[in-house]
Amino acid sequence: MSRFSFFSDDSEPIKNTTDSITANTVVFSLRDLTKKKYQSRHNTEMSINGSLITDFFHEQEFDLELNAIGKIYHILLSVNKSNYEDGLGLKEKLGGILKKVTDLKNVLEFDLNPSGKIKDVTNKAFLKEKWETLKASLLLEAEIQALPADILRKMIAKGDEEYMQSYPLHKELEKSLFHSSLFRGFYNQPLVLGDRYPVANVLIMSTFFEELSIPMRVHLEVAYDEQYDEYILKYEGNVDKLNFDTEKAKSLYNKQYPFLQEKFERYTFDFQALYVLNKEDNWLKFARITVNEKINQSIENAINLEIEEVYNG
Repeated sequence: MSRFSFFSDDSEPIKNTTDSITANTVVFSLRDLTKKKYQSRHNTEMSINGSLITDFFHEQEFDLELNAIGKIYHILLSVNKSNYEDGLGLKEKLGGILKKVTDLKNVLEFDLNPSGKIKDVTNKAFLKEKWETLKASLLLEAEIQALPADILRKMIAKGDEEYMQSYPLHKELEKSLFHSSLFRGFYNQPLVLGDRYPVANVLIMSTFFEELSIPMRVHLEVAYDEQYDEYILKYEGNVDKLNFDTEKAKSLYNKQYPFLQEKFERYTFDFQALYVLNKEDNWLKFARITVNEKINQSIENAINLEIEEVYNG
């Protein structure tokens, strides 16, 4: 799973004032939803000097259900099918522990804030029970027992911490490209069709450096497609050079990629996100997110995610 925080908690388009509301103004809202079926496809490719180093692919089939009380949204996300290939053979290592840990979050319940972003995970007791059951079974496996004691201790401690009742699990979900993209946060705010909005306070976690947050300049544009009777939202963003911590990036680069034997000279981080919403209920029909992070011409991460509604019949 990509470690990727799409937007920071407080990022939002600059809101229109009441005076600016026109006939072209739309306010997307959500209401009760029995169930919608979706599928997602996620691919990450990392290249060094033009050679493909890793190729990660993850596909899922999942259901979404919503209970709405005014602007209070309660979501049930159920992943019914999940398959991934990491290109490194890690999937089969240690008795398939990576998939088992990932599958712990196949059923999530959470509340959304009025804009539609994840506010809090509400089935933590259920998730903790699943973790305790998995932990007990893992500790009986010979491959796990053979791990160095300090590594095993850290692995168990991380799981124990993440599934504590007090742990802000929604913050972990923000680091997931899938979860942060699925619940983007464009509801209950007036947007004028055809206008272009700056999105404030945007930070995206680097895919190269775990300790580096990238300040971004992001804009949102909203349109209506009359032919298909649907709304289209487009996000575009790139690095905010004025606030980018170049010195920290250089230090991390020199520490983690000394084998490249090349100075840190040029850094780019670009993304585009396309959302298609059903006009009738404002629910997501389709989304495509593309991310490209590059240092010089030497090392590059290219990420693509598509989420699509699956229709019955």
